[in-house]
Amino acid sequence: MGRLTKRKFDGTGVSIEGATWEAFEKLARYEDAEEEGRWVALPPKTQDVDFMRIFELITADGEGRAIALPCKVGSTVYWIPDLTEDTILADTVSAICVYRGNCLRVMLPNLNIEPIYPNAHLFFTHEEAESALKGTKTDG
Repeated sequence: MGRLTKRKFDGTGVSIEGATWEAFEKLARYEDAEEEGRWVALPPKTQDVDFMRIFELITADGEGRAIALPCKVGSTVYWIPDLTEDTILADTVSAICVYRGNCLRVMLPNLNIEPIYPNAHLFFTHEEAESALKGTKTDG
């Protein structure tokens, strides 16, 4: 694998788009040492870091291909079927799919529904759901 970072003639680095300067410098120092044939001991917190994966994510984000999911598969989410009633239902997310390019479909198998996120009836904590119910009662 080739270098992911580049150095100018004066030794300063040229950043990878979207990378923090600290992350870029750590990777650049590692690549410099590798090119010079030196063995580099990474600090304990960075030994399991996959720099290629970080680069892939930075690239995907820069190209508009990265999505930050609102929760992960296996998370408990809360659904309010009718904002005029006091019913909050809980379910475990079984899958999250991209829907129509800019929304996410959250699969909730026990409730047998697939709400689109963002959605006024879907919440990621019980407290958010309760707050929404209280808000609708004071608004209406």
